[in-house]
Amino acid sequence: GQAIAADRVRGTLFSFNPIHDTDGFIVRSNVDPFDGSGYTEVVAAPNPDGVAVPPVAIAVDELTGRIYWVQPQGASASTGSTIRSAAADGSDNQQVMGAGNNRSSLAIDPIRGYLYWTENDAIRRSNLDGSNIVTVRAAVSGQTVRDLAVDPFAQTLYWIDPTQTSLFRAGTDGSGASAIVTGLATDARGVAVQPLAGALYYSSGA
Repeated sequence: GQAIAADRVRGTLFSFNPIHDTDGFIVRSNVDPFDGSGYTEVVAAPNPDGVAVPPVAIAVDELTGRIYWVQPQGASASTGSTIRSAAADGSDNQQVMGAGNNRSSLAIDPIRGYLYWTENDAIRRSNLDGSNIVTVRAAVSGQTVRDLAVDPFAQTLYWIDPTQTSLFRAGTDGSGASAIVTGLATDARGVAVQPLAGALYYSSGA
């Protein structure tokens, strides 16, 4: 699969394809106009080990313009990864989080300077440099966490649970988790928040 992340402040879109030519790429293009202009490869080989079905996630810190992504690692069938970050032009590429498994999404709170990610169906948080890691919501038996998104103003997390076929919401401390939309398809993917517009977008499935 592929992942995208938009920097609405700078009008750019980042696309992460982890399997093109085996080792993948991350590219940047313009959003306004949304015509494919400004197409530039910013990170070469973000899947350097050539993991066949890799975890894939990307997010943008709209305060600084830096991008963060889950970088697969290990053998062909590996679910392992690190988390890396770079400037919007691909420079200053650095690791911010060491090895972990089953990381499926990233979200950034640019106001408080937090990075959120999912790992083995738990939701975890750190500072943007990878320090001060905490588990804000432990994995729950029978539940799956995918496509995490954060509203930094309301301090609210959203995610899709394909096992429960529902869209969930909780506080950024993990409290008050509840399903707000039910009856999604099991292949539902994708959540996006536009806090200033008071809008929440999600996929209900194919």
